[in-house]
Amino acid sequence: MIAKTPVAYSQRYYEKTLLDANRFLGLPNPIWSSIVTMMIGLTGWFASGLELARFVIEYWGWLLGVGIVIWGVLKCITPSRRHLKRLALEEHRAEVLRVAKLYGIDPTSVRFVDSEEERRRIEGGASTFSTHPPTS
Repeated sequence: MIAKTPVAYSQRYYEKTLLDANRFLGLPNPIWSSIVTMMIGLTGWFASGLELARFVIEYWGWLLGVGIVIWGVLKCITPSRRHLKRLALEEHRAEVLRVAKLYGIDPTSVRFVDSEEERRRIEGGASTFSTHPPTS
């Protein structure tokens, strides 16, 4: 009888998943703060009726302040990259220990994968070789 290969997700998989899930709509905070500041600035510019160059010269301090405040708010509501990496490491270790205990093996014998497709392929016992003959 052929036993299934003990498989766990790699730390890199958990880091990528957590970072993607904890970005505000997938974009980093500085980009979001820039976008929102530009939207507020353009709205102010349209409402002021001034030329763009004059508006920027007169209100650059306000625009910079708004950008910093928005960045700060986003920084407060989203976790830091360091914290997410620490959580990914904890999650990875917990899964490795769980899989090793389930199979009754040493945790160093567990195979790591970086994607769900690779895990399904390995757990399903699919061969890494093609079943089709090569075409000439």
